Amino acid sequence: MKSAFISMIVYCCFLLFACANQNPTSNDNNSTPTPEKQNQAQKVTWTELYKGGMSAVEQPKQLVVTNQDAYSTLWAETFGYVINPVPEIPKVDFSQNVVVAAFMGQVNTGGHEIKVKSVEQTDGETTVKLLYRTPAQNCPVTDAQENPCLFFSLPTNLTGSNKVDIQVESETYHCD
Repeated sequence: MKSAFISMIVYCCFLLFACANQNPTSNDNNSTPTPEKQNQAQKVTWTELYKGGMSAVEQPKQLVVTNQDAYSTLWAETFGYVINPVPEIPKVDFSQNVVVAAFMGQVNTGGHEIKVKSVEQTDGETTVKLLYRTPAQNCPVTDAQENPCLFFSLPTNLTGSNKVDIQVESETYHCD
């Protein structure tokens, strides 16, 4: 009787263990991603090419540059009459990358900056979130006008058709 009871306990434990390891949503035999996996955002690695407060661009704008000619033209327009000599243009392989250029426009004091908050890809679309940072009244800044800008590159294998959605947020930071 005792051995039958022990056998029954072992059998029940075996059944519980076997049932616990079954995953009805498992997709091991099918490589098609589930909708949950398809909608998950993937972080994208980006490379900063230039960041500074001096540019000739006086209005806020964001651009995606997909070829060397457009990149060279934008670089010359950005720095042409503001910085002499014009900074050397960073090399970019446009067969593997696109360039994102962001301009804050003209601001009346120093201390402004553009930051990349995140770059993510979801369902083949790349989303860039930028943060335009402005100093609060209590921050010591120069009285010089600035035109902050940021250039960075993204891999094209992640951008698919080179479509990049750029979103801009603003933030005031404090200097306590």
